[in-house]
Amino acid sequence: MMKSTLLICILAPIGAIFLASCVGDECQTDADCTGDRVCMDGGGVFFSGARCSGDLSAFPGDASTDPDATPTGDADASFEPQSDAEDDAGECTPPSIECAGNCTDTDSDPSHCGECNNECEANEVCATGNCSVECTGDLSECNGGCVDLESDDDHCSGCNQACDEDQVCEAASCECAEGLMECSGECVDPMTDDEHCSQCNNPCDIECSQGSCAQPIDVAAGLNQTCVLLDSGRVMCWGANNSGQLGDGSEEDSLSPVFVDDITDGVYISGRSQRVCVVKSDGEAKCWGANMSSSLGDGTSETRTTPVSVVDLSNAVTISSGMNVTCALLDDSQAKCWGSNTAGQIGTGSGGLNEPTPVNVLGLSSIASISTMSGHTCIAMEDGQVRCWGHGSWGELGDGEEENNPSPVYADGISTASEVAVSFDFSCALLDSGDARCWGKNEEGNLGDGSTINRSTPVSVDGSGYEALSAVRDHVCALVDDGSVECWGQNESGELGDGSTTRRSSPVSVTGISTAVAVSAGNDHSCAVLENGDVQCWGENREGQLGVESTDESSTPVTVEWQ
Repeated sequence: MMKSTLLICILAPIGAIFLASCVGDECQTDADCTGDRVCMDGGGVFFSGARCSGDLSAFPGDASTDPDATPTGDADASFEPQSDAEDDAGECTPPSIECAGNCTDTDSDPSHCGECNNECEANEVCATGNCSVECTGDLSECNGGCVDLESDDDHCSGCNQACDEDQVCEAASCECAEGLMECSGECVDPMTDDEHCSQCNNPCDIECSQGSCAQPIDVAAGLNQTCVLLDSGRVMCWGANNSGQLGDGSEEDSLSPVFVDDITDGVYISGRSQRVCVVKSDGEAKCWGANMSSSLGDGTSETRTTPVSVVDLSNAVTISSGMNVTCALLDDSQAKCWGSNTAGQIGTGSGGLNEPTPVNVLGLSSIASISTMSGHTCIAMEDGQVRCWGHGSWGELGDGEEENNPSPVYADGISTASEVAVSFDFSCALLDSGDARCWGKNEEGNLGDGSTINRSTPVSVDGSGYEALSAVRDHVCALVDDGSVECWGQNESGELGDGSTTRRSSPVSVTGISTAVAVSAGNDHSCAVLENGDVQCWGENREGQLGVESTDESSTPVTVEWQ
């Protein structure tokens, strides 16, 4: 690029004569100057050093040699400096600088803001050499961005005035997010908040689920633990946990209820030993705890402290979890069993090896109820008859014999059964009439007929009006249609709930219960769910299975403490 030329034109009076001189670049000889300019020595008058003169042809005479010459014409025009465009050398005048071959004002050019090729964003302008946001409409600039102070959660009503994570900005005010409500200055979810369930200051004893306080709907009293199924589909357990039967991933006992892991949609529960099983709403079954004889159904013999799925079972309706065998009633009125098969109790037609996964109960359909405990299994058929198979040396199969039989036999004289309840060595059936019949071993009066005589065929229980039966070890409890509970049999730990530890061979009423909706007999304790959602238990409590933050047994019902 050619060097640009700066001309300084001076009109100075010397006496009556004006001397015009346009001073340009420094020079040594006339050859260093362009056009008609010549190299002039300033002599210290107007400038010092040698410089190229301007074009003096506009003046009469030679101003460089004739001191008397007088300038004529437009003096202002003669002395106007040349522009950048007229400057052959192309030099830019500050604050402009050369960018891409052009003189550019970097103070204001958005493509070269502050320096060449520093391009501002689409919503920015260049001012004093800096890119800055230019917000339009109702937007305001905050931290280099344009925001709506009426609705921006991070800049609500003003820059950097952020709403809490459970709030949103509406009309420049932080409000509770959709689905939440304000209670005591906090945003809460009324569908799940345990202290504000469905409305402010409405606490739940257990948990808030779908806007309602969850309540127990069924109970399973086991060997030395207790579990309840909630109407939310979750399960809670308490008591002994030496085999992981509480299902919380640990083996630590708990005097108060803890939630079972990974059960959120249970519809049926059973757990009369150190193992608990639940049927889910989709027909899948899950079990946890002791795995004697592979009775968890997961194909192994490993103890599980959290629920595992029963293999190849997807259409279960109910389930019966015994000591070392488990059976499930299916939605097609057939049944499958797994676990111990020493006496043929899983229904394959022969005794033999354990079955670690479910197998079909052979030759039986139209099943209405199934129950198993240890050595034998019974079913109530849809036609009201009862059939049993497996161990029978105490007459627990009900066919008048006292011997094992791996093939189903009919219990004598029963044609209107709706439910069966099996224990270790005796069996019971609930009839459509509300009466009950039992058979098998009776040393503790557990058949309820007023005697302690073993029976190989069914005998009538001394009671009526029953809606449900539960039998474990040597005692039975029944839910009565008036909301009361009656129990009979062994009572060493007060498991009959009548305030005593006296064995009863006929039913006695459990003290203080009049609104029960479910009942379960455990090994040495029993429990009932009441209409108001309370759970009451009685009997042995060495492992905390009564759920009252102590290990004191009680021969009358005590209410489970949830918190």
